[in-house]
Amino acid sequence: MRVLFCTSKLPGAALIRAVTWSDWSHVAIVDGEEVIEATWPAVRVVPLAEVIAKHSRHILVDIPCDDPAAVIAAAGGSAIDVPARKAAILSGVLK
Repeated sequence: MRVLFCTSKLPGAALIRAVTWSDWSHVAIVDGEEVIEATWPAVRVVPLAEVIAKHSRHILVDIPCDDPAAVIAAAGGSAIDVPARKAAILSGVLK
């Protein structure tokens, strides 16, 4: 499973780094050429290149995982339509 860690010079990113004592302010799950990321107020799927371009530093990390497809599906990636997942969560189908 590939994960993207990144940060920018924006005030919000600096605040997140300060509060978490981390070099990184943002993390996204990589799904091919796209990433699944949480940005206020929702989870979204966007091109990997777009996320890298808007951050001043980034690193891609491969993390051992028995079933990356299940993680991507649970996060709302290619295996699950994001608007459908939101509707399911709102209706109480998914927790």
